[in-house]
Amino acid sequence: KAGGAVVGHYVLHDESVNDNPDRWVNPISITSCADCKHIFITNPFMFFKIALDKPLADMARSLDFSGFTQKSQITPVWYDGWNPKYQNDGNIRMVSAAADGSSGYMTHKSGGVFSFNPLSP
Repeated sequence: KAGGAVVGHYVLHDESVNDNPDRWVNPISITSCADCKHIFITNPFMFFKIALDKPLADMARSLDFSGFTQKSQITPVWYDGWNPKYQNDGNIRMVSAAADGSSGYMTHKSGGVFSFNPLSP
């Protein structure tokens, strides 16, 4: 069983870049929801998702984070309908998902609020 340290390690960066801090994700905001099979992350330049085998809440209830492994890839995401001029500009802020997964939002300093579906990203 993997613990919180393993979860944190994979959220921060992939093991292959341990020695290169410039390639770390450096999150400023992290969220998920009870039934989400993804973790959503922002840093100032990008919005990311991490696919999971099962919801993080289920892993926590069973105290088994073994599904959160190197296979859990951090993937940059920019949805259709989100203005591309705000991507990679250093002004991305928070990400938030409703506990029931009914809504998700990512905020940008000047672009406002961008919505996404946390249950079907």
